[in-house]
Amino acid sequence: MPKTPERHVTVTPQIWQALRACVESGEFATVEDALEDAVRLWQHRRMQETREADSIGRRLRTSMEDTRPSLSEKEADREMHHFIENRKNAVRHGPH
Repeated sequence: MPKTPERHVTVTPQIWQALRACVESGEFATVEDALEDAVRLWQHRRMQETREADSIGRRLRTSMEDTRPSLSEKEADREMHHFIENRKNAVRHGPH
């Protein structure tokens, strides 16, 4: 594998401690490996959020073009509550 240019990154002492703990526990061979994994997870989360936003946009457009009767206030509240709970669970549990 070609050598990549060296980069310097400043992290908080808490982040450094967490990175070192991952290496010392054997979860990762190096701090660099742990950082690469963290960046991959971050990228995955961003892609997932983009897909979700696109999906919401498509649903909004479809809804605005829909000529059927709207939901009642009670139905809309129930749907919104369900949506919010799903988002909370997704944030709480992270990517799978």
